[in-house]
Amino acid sequence: RIRSLMFFVAVCVLGASAQAAHYYVSSTHASRNDSNPGTSASAPWATFDKVKSAWSSLSPGDTVHLARGSSWNLTFTGDYWYMGSGGSAAGGAITIRGDDYGTGAKPILRRTGGSGSCAFFVIQNSYITLQDFVLDGGHSDYAKNTLGLSIGSENRNVSNVTIKNMTIRNLGGDSTMYICGIWVVSPSYTVSDCLIEGNEVSDYSAHGLNHYSPSPMINITWRNNIVKNNYAGGRYPSANSALQITSGGKGCVFEYNYLEDRTTTEGCILGFGKYASDTGTN
Repeated sequence: RIRSLMFFVAVCVLGASAQAAHYYVSSTHASRNDSNPGTSASAPWATFDKVKSAWSSLSPGDTVHLARGSSWNLTFTGDYWYMGSGGSAAGGAITIRGDDYGTGAKPILRRTGGSGSCAFFVIQNSYITLQDFVLDGGHSDYAKNTLGLSIGSENRNVSNVTIKNMTIRNLGGDSTMYICGIWVVSPSYTVSDCLIEGNEVSDYSAHGLNHYSPSPMINITWRNNIVKNNYAGGRYPSANSALQITSGGKGCVFEYNYLEDRTTTEGCILGFGKYASDTGTN
């Protein structure tokens, strides 16, 4: 009976794993085309816009593999992508990763057009993983302002988001623009059980890493991130630092982060406080 039970469990686990799909995207592969199914590394999708449009049809546990050595130029005036769908506790996260397909440097998403302060990703659902690719604001002239990504929603609780080994750079900003690399924020709902690890952030006007929310943030881990900022194009007044920590909540961890901000007027670390509307405790 024990062997039968173990066999049954193994079959269930293998069956669940087999249902997860893998999709491939390349800007250089000779057979790239958005009309491909995308499920073969030898016949990948061509554009990152295809990833965005297909996202809502992906299932928990699915993975999108970005080819190393690829780059995609994006034009967006509003925020590029509100990620309103995600994975599940039973099926796992939906993942975009750039470390295990192709050869060369990390794949790059580069903003090359549009105006105003916008974000690459606004993550508004749970069980999402982004890892091992580059978000480049493209601001050689620092005329456009781009947030790397934010985690949190005005409509639901968000949990189990992983941001790992990302490079976020050239975000720009000036004294009127609140530009951050990675921002965890939720005006009304809880953000919980998120891991932000091994990322590199530079070139921003406000904060490299921002742990800031009027609502509770629970079990958020910031580990082994590197912030090196020399941005002198204008700093947001009274709110600029390598790391801001201002929120109620519990169980949040900040460890082994390297923080260097050479043009800040506020300090390398800003916060360790809470606002009147915070409902949790530090």
